[in-house]
Amino acid sequence: MMLDSVTSMVVVWRFFSKDTVYVKDKEHKAVICLALLFLLFSAIITTKSVIAIVTHTSPSQEIVLAGMSAISVITMTTLAVIKFVIARKLRSKSIYSDAFSSLMGAVISFGIILGAIMYASFEVTIIDAVIGLVVAGMLALWGICILINEIRKMV
Repeated sequence: MMLDSVTSMVVVWRFFSKDTVYVKDKEHKAVICLALLFLLFSAIITTKSVIAIVTHTSPSQEIVLAGMSAISVITMTTLAVIKFVIARKLRSKSIYSDAFSSLMGAVISFGIILGAIMYASFEVTIIDAVIGLVVAGMLALWGICILINEIRKMV
């Protein structure tokens, strides 16, 4: 959720301008900023997930958390779809990356729900952490791909 908020702020910055002269330059800067955010959050999620696996931290079984996660899955998925449509129409890599961020937020929320269910049913403690590692890997891969593409454009 935090990542999606920050990436959305970057996209708002990118489009907040009266001047259309530097549109490509702002898009380029926004995309690089988003790539760096993906790498940063990938490192944070990886660290938290590894700590949860090593310490056998059990997922929270609170009904409130499960309810909030369920709402997040629906909200973040809906946001992702809307952002993907807008990104396609505007041909904006920054909005596309923001949509990817929303989608990863939905996956993390789904992981929280799945982790709670698996813990309650089978006392398996690592499901949400493993999903966190998968999301962290996807964020890192996406961030690296974006940086490579943007650096190629600069050279």
